[in-house]
Amino acid sequence: MADRTNFIEAHEILMLAEKIGVTVYPTVMRGPFKTAMDALEALTGEDKEVSFARISFTDISTSQVTEGDDVSEDMAAAWLNKHEPDPENDDVPAYVEDTEALEAYAEEWHIESGFNPIREYGTYNATAL
Repeated sequence: MADRTNFIEAHEILMLAEKIGVTVYPTVMRGPFKTAMDALEALTGEDKEVSFARISFTDISTSQVTEGDDVSEDMAAAWLNKHEPDPENDDVPAYVEDTEALEAYAEEWHIESGFNPIREYGTYNATAL
């Protein structure tokens, strides 16, 4: 999402797909949102948590209806920055699961917690004969 003034512009909508069982329930929010954190706060308020499976945006100034560009990674990163969960023990919303943002956060969290994979697992060096 490079070269953009806002995360979601005024002529765009944020589309959220909440999956309950086999049914998908859409929620739509109109921009603008300056940052992903602003959009997250508009969605969640102070305490309310959301469990959307996919978050995307689309330009409504055109007459084309599109599936939209996926912004789940950006929203996941904003959620992780806000809540700073323990990646091994805390539950995360559905849109945060299986994201690269969570993977990078968990890796950084383990390093900051003192985890050293070489110390924990050792190394194995083999030479070809």
